Amino acid sequence: MNPDTARTMAGSEKHSNQHLRMLGGLVDELAATVGRADGPRAVALAAVLDSIDVVVFAMSRSSSLVYLNAAWERLSGYPEAQTRGTSLMDYVHPRDQAAVSRYLGDEQRDKEGLVARWLVRDGSCLRLSLRICVLSGGSEQAGFVGTLSNVTGRVLAEDVREASHRTLSILIDNLPGMVYRGRNNPDWTMEFVSQGAAELTGYQPRDLINNRQLPYGALIVAADRQQVWDSVQASLRENRHFELTYRIRTAQGTEKWVLERGRGNFSASGELLGLEGFITDITQEKRAELRLQRENLYETPEGLPTRLLFLDRLERALLRSRHSAGCRCAVLLVSLDRFARLRATHGAEFVERVTADVGRRFRDSLHPVDSLSRWRQDEFAVLLDDTDDAGAVARQLKNSMRFPIVDGDTETYLTASISIALGRSGYAGAGEMMRDAEAAMARAKELGGARIETADRSGGAWRAAPSSIEEELAHAVDKAQFGLAFTPVIAMATNSPAAVDVRLFWEHPRRGRLPASEFFGIAEHLPMVKALKGWYINALLAQAAAFRERPAGNQPLRMHAEVAGRCMLEPGFLGRMVTQLRAAAGPGVPLALEIPEDMLRDCVSVLRESLPVLQAQDVAFIIDVQHERDPPLDILPELPVYALRLDDALLRGKGGEADPTRALIAIARASGVHLIARCGTDAEALAAARRHACDFHQAPPARTAVDLEGALRALSHSEARAAGEPLPLH
Repeated sequence: MNPDTARTMAGSEKHSNQHLRMLGGLVDELAATVGRADGPRAVALAAVLDSIDVVVFAMSRSSSLVYLNAAWERLSGYPEAQTRGTSLMDYVHPRDQAAVSRYLGDEQRDKEGLVARWLVRDGSCLRLSLRICVLSGGSEQAGFVGTLSNVTGRVLAEDVREASHRTLSILIDNLPGMVYRGRNNPDWTMEFVSQGAAELTGYQPRDLINNRQLPYGALIVAADRQQVWDSVQASLRENRHFELTYRIRTAQGTEKWVLERGRGNFSASGELLGLEGFITDITQEKRAELRLQRENLYETPEGLPTRLLFLDRLERALLRSRHSAGCRCAVLLVSLDRFARLRATHGAEFVERVTADVGRRFRDSLHPVDSLSRWRQDEFAVLLDDTDDAGAVARQLKNSMRFPIVDGDTETYLTASISIALGRSGYAGAGEMMRDAEAAMARAKELGGARIETADRSGGAWRAAPSSIEEELAHAVDKAQFGLAFTPVIAMATNSPAAVDVRLFWEHPRRGRLPASEFFGIAEHLPMVKALKGWYINALLAQAAAFRERPAGNQPLRMHAEVAGRCMLEPGFLGRMVTQLRAAAGPGVPLALEIPEDMLRDCVSVLRESLPVLQAQDVAFIIDVQHERDPPLDILPELPVYALRLDDALLRGKGGEADPTRALIAIARASGVHLIARCGTDAEALAAARRHACDFHQAPPARTAVDLEGALRALSHSEARAAGEPLPLH
């Protein structure tokens, strides 16, 4: 409250200050006896003055205090002995010192006194009513005697009664911004704004109050209005303060960034009466922040966009998607598997070089309009601005990890887990889309990594399993949770068994049977891989011996042994494995190693080194082809390839001369390579296999463990019954 205004208030309360008038005689007598403080009359007067609640003081002409009664210490907290000799002005609030000084020097001062702010020892501020009279000494003024009474409660009560009209306008008009009281509606109708509105918005307060010229909401930049509304409503629902930044357009047409802090004003019954708050200009700070952001939009040394720039691009892509049915965006989150173990083994500098190499691979695999960003130390984020097949891009990125990362004499093989979030799912913003991508990533990690998962908004967020896949694998090795699955391969011409696939599986206690493709890539980077490889090779040798012991009258069955991981193709290990398999199976059992196309291409140089032992042991390869875009046809003539296994999806292609599967088959035929159709036993699937002139067909691997001989016997009897003639195994 302004001291001059307080003076008027003090004058209006003339009749309520009877206690001050009662002290008049005591004050006059104090002036007459101040020079005889040791006299009986002075002692008695001092005792009387110490007993009252009003501060009585005497000071010199220079405002130095020479006497204070006991009420001073009770009110201010300062002992009277320490205060004597100090200046009265030392206890006046700095903003009220000028008014108090004028009051002391005014010979025509108001006899009802002056209300001002005074500082007390605990750091708080009190409103005290000051009243003085001249202390005469001879013919000249010798000083003053006066009283101080606490009117803080009365002043604050008056402020509250007048808040709806004045809202402390005298004080807040000096603030660097606009204080307001308004209604909670989309226009933000103002009932009061301070004088700071003129400098902030360019409009006078009267122009904004009750929307006289325009509502305050019209000043907010259109792109920010919904954000402002949503943020304020959320705070009101929780009855908490709100703080937000947004842009306004001033009367001069310039754009400003503002910071608004406020809260709802609720009645005792919980009814919202309005909004109160403060809005200030932060344009300079915001421009400096944006300038700093622009200077740091790209990571070094990779030169990739920062997370901030990536999110901005994603927001814009989502905005375009909402306004254009033909524009489709997607986000890929790519996480490097077992990154922490790699860091612990080789150190931070090595890992940074490896990650930079991975970033270059990803960037080379993407279209120039796509955005690649380093999301975390072990993760990259990819924005596909407009795509029809995010899964194809994800597979391309995954395949780019097939080749080793060479750093000096160290070769590192990494796998990546990839999650996909599609913009057409109706995301409200970039943050929501990235949260779904991270939830799908948690799912990919739970399932063992090195896989691609798509976010499913209807299914809720994924939650990772409490234990890691590495811990589960170690437990599986200890508990021998692995086994072999057998799948017969049937000759199309005779409808009789010609071979048997032998595949490794993990009988997972929670997720059921897992093929080697879902866990061996992880295991081969862990210490337990040696034990796992040993178990698998011993199991294969036992089955090779079983093939050898089949009765001599049976047609020899070819044994197809799965190559579960890259580590099995190392020259020394591969040579020992095929030599041991040939010894166990004997010369009469045809042997073939099954290998996925991507693993074959990654390890072709290693396989070339193993050609002599493969040829010496008469062991061939079966290449599992699942994608038609990049089959390893160029190396077919170099290796002893027995057959290509074609996935059902390839066999059910469009057909015709343009069908890429036909071109693949033609090249295989020219190289003398057989074709195996992996398909169901229904008529349509078998018809597709015959249409492409496949030599064999086989069903997908069984979901339960089966006995090799029992499976062959059951299959043969079933087919014999279907054909109406016997097909004995023995």
